[in-house]
Amino acid sequence: MAYAISTGSIIKNTKKTAALWFNFCNIILLYNISSGLAIPQNHIKMKHLKKLLPVIILFLSVTITGAQTSPLPAEVVTAVKKGDAIAIKPFLNNKVELLLPGESGVYSQEQAHFVLKSFFENNKVTSFKVLHHGTRQNATFAIGEYNCSNDEYRIYFLVKITGDKKLIHQIRIEKQD
Repeated sequence: MAYAISTGSIIKNTKKTAALWFNFCNIILLYNISSGLAIPQNHIKMKHLKKLLPVIILFLSVTITGAQTSPLPAEVVTAVKKGDAIAIKPFLNNKVELLLPGESGVYSQEQAHFVLKSFFENNKVTSFKVLHHGTRQNATFAIGEYNCSNDEYRIYFLVKITGDKKLIHQIRIEKQD
């Protein structure tokens, strides 16, 4: 008996999925109608659109939330929290622009590693958290708050996808007043 109930619920869910797919296709047809294609409008019923609206909103919110994941790999955030320049090194591009208090330039991956190592040694981290992140054109960025024993810094990361990896192309560290 339990098997029949679960089979019935599977069939019912399959029918709902098919109905949702049908309604989604009708929305596409509606878009095509508004674009000038001659497709009869009797395929679309308002009650179906009303049922589909929450699904569309859910889909868009999941898509938007997924697109807003942090541009920084979790390993980079963990490394900054520990002041570990060695762990950041694999995520640096071949050439990295560094802008630190008293020092700036375009460095090779190896040089950038040593500059960051020096910064972390001179400014022992007490806390770090990502405050904001976003996307601009083909790059993503993250802004974090870096606290050490006697100062507070704002760290900006510019990350671009190179091949299939997210690589840091720029790090800007500014002392907060």
